[in-house]
Amino acid sequence: MAISSCTNSSTATTKLAQVKDYTIDTTGIPHDTVLVSDERVSVVNGIYLVNNQKYSGILKEFYPNGTIKTYASLYQGMLHGLYKSFTKMGILMKYDCIRIT
Repeated sequence: MAISSCTNSSTATTKLAQVKDYTIDTTGIPHDTVLVSDERVSVVNGIYLVNNQKYSGILKEFYPNGTIKTYASLYQGMLHGLYKSFTKMGILMKYDCIRIT
């Protein structure tokens, strides 16, 4: 048994999906990349700082064998945007897009 529905296009009511805008002004974000091991990097209460200032840019961490461990985008010291973590063999383990709201 199959159930189907037909709609006359002249009488169909179209609902428009409400689209949320998650864009942010990125003009103030430097295009920097900093390593977690950099002596200027610190984390205070979950906020990433470089030279004691909230950091905006890319933060990377590597395993001792040289393969990338994490790649994270930060905005004003918090994770925002792309986040990736990898195994020691370089296989993508986690991929996420984090948004500050």
